[in-house]
Amino acid sequence: MAKKENTALAVVEENLPAELLEEMGADAGDGMQNVTTEDMAIPFLRILQQMSPQLNKREGAYVQGAEEGMIMNTVTGELWEADEGVLFIPCAFNFKHIVWKDRDQGGGIEASYPRGAELPSYTTDEKNKMRTAEGHTLTPTAEHYGLIYDPKSGTIEQALISMSSTQLKHSKKWNSMMQQQQVKTKQGMKQAPSYSRVYRLKTVGESNDQGNWSNWSISIEGPVTDVDVYRAARSFARSVNEGKVEVKYTDPADESLTEESVM
Repeated sequence: MAKKENTALAVVEENLPAELLEEMGADAGDGMQNVTTEDMAIPFLRILQQMSPQLNKREGAYVQGAEEGMIMNTVTGELWEADEGVLFIPCAFNFKHIVWKDRDQGGGIEASYPRGAELPSYTTDEKNKMRTAEGHTLTPTAEHYGLIYDPKSGTIEQALISMSSTQLKHSKKWNSMMQQQQVKTKQGMKQAPSYSRVYRLKTVGESNDQGNWSNWSISIEGPVTDVDVYRAARSFARSVNEGKVEVKYTDPADESLTEESVM
């Protein structure tokens, strides 16, 4: 079951005094007036791999209870078991190529290119990685924006799942799954919004002759049944598509959170 050492989203308990709840509602957002997207970090959902520092007690990034194959919220440190997974409502999708500087050159992102943009010249090395003339790594990356969802408590949290390397095949399958969803309306059958469905994200083991790692296993859980959750998902989708959501990537080579460390 999910590890709950960290609370994903603070919720006002319904048993608080009505007068206090009324005042909290009147003061909604107070104290956050000067906070912008630049002052916040959207959480990533990432799979913990063999070499992830969260598994090493000697590392500052160590997370108690973390195990290989678990899914982790990079902001709260919340963990989900591989075979139970996490419920996720996909709201928006983006595809880009990210240029990562090598660690001996300082690491981090050198540049990113949206779909259709002209890419810098590159060659492919012996591990099938795309290398620019400067020696940086050019990585095709699929971004799935959505909401972590707990139907028992009704809590939601915005998050991003970034998929690259062998994860890209699972991104394509997921997009195909979403594309096939339909909703029956008075005007007939129509393609359902991606955020009208809840998906369960688990992890499974994969391997090749160079090593083994954990990867995504995605299945549909069912429709969104809470209108407030649906509206929140729709709002987040529009914010992403309007460019209002800022993503701050960390170098995956530093975090060792992707399967590329064994490829």
